[in-house]
Amino acid sequence: MTEVPDYIRWQTQRDPSQIETQLVYRSKKLNKIVSRVGGMISLYFLDGHRPDRRKNILCISEEYIELFEKKITHFKEARSRSYKKMNPTELRKYCSKFINSGNTEDFYCSIINFDSREEDDPSLWRGIAFGFDQKNTTRRLSGIKFHFPPSFILDNPDRFVSLICDWAGRLGVLHGSGGLGVLTEPGRETVGKVYYYPLMQRYPALEYDAMGDYWSETRFGGYEVPRASNWLTLLGDANIARLGGEDAIRSQLTPELSLAPYAGGVLIRAGQAPVVDSNGIGGIPQAYRDAARIIKPIRFEGYEYGIIEVPEEKDDLEETMKWVRRFD
Repeated sequence: MTEVPDYIRWQTQRDPSQIETQLVYRSKKLNKIVSRVGGMISLYFLDGHRPDRRKNILCISEEYIELFEKKITHFKEARSRSYKKMNPTELRKYCSKFINSGNTEDFYCSIINFDSREEDDPSLWRGIAFGFDQKNTTRRLSGIKFHFPPSFILDNPDRFVSLICDWAGRLGVLHGSGGLGVLTEPGRETVGKVYYYPLMQRYPALEYDAMGDYWSETRFGGYEVPRASNWLTLLGDANIARLGGEDAIRSQLTPELSLAPYAGGVLIRAGQAPVVDSNGIGGIPQAYRDAARIIKPIRFEGYEYGIIEVPEEKDDLEETMKWVRRFD
């Protein structure tokens, strides 16, 4: 692997676009991009089989496509190994099969900016959405995860927060988190390639979500409580109650923390905008630590297996737990 570009250079220039062009991890062996830093949000919710939930998943996906219309080039259907060229009409027709006919089988859709020359690139423009069948006893929790160019967030953080609050309310989000993160190829986070660990080690304030592995770890319980915290941390009403109520959360807010309501919950915002930290250079923001302290009493930590691919000399479960607790 090539060296991760030096954060000091980006920090000095104060140019969000530098994250997009410099914080890219290219495999020397493949000569392809395999990881990068970008904006991301993960939202988890129950009742992914309900028609209204699935309709909102489709509407949110279409809104995302409208935001980055020229960048979303392909989409993938369930049980398909290949992408189709983006056609909004075809996408809606495919998704409608899971909404209008009472079809409750697992609903899945993926949209992406796909470049055949860089097929391992997680991409700054990507969305995955799952609405699981109520009979799927190992997947009680449904979810969506979207990537964003860092500049989209950093140019107008308030706009991004408003967007996420809107989406969270329409999905009835139980918990979620996001900010700047280590972007991954969904389903390939633990396939024997150490693609993401180097960036995570150098920039521990970044978000990371191996969605499929997380679902596997919570198949017997624990999905109800927060998975993680970051610049943005979302708590549904049930989790607010677990923490003693909204007043109890407000009593723990520090000057850099603020709350934004959404229908069915609140969003904790740790600072005006997300940051890229670096070990020994700036360090993890105190606001991120403060947000983590709030959810720590109920945070999920019941991992049996690691959800991060690590070098052979490291233990993946041990490194996973270090990652979960890195803000403590």
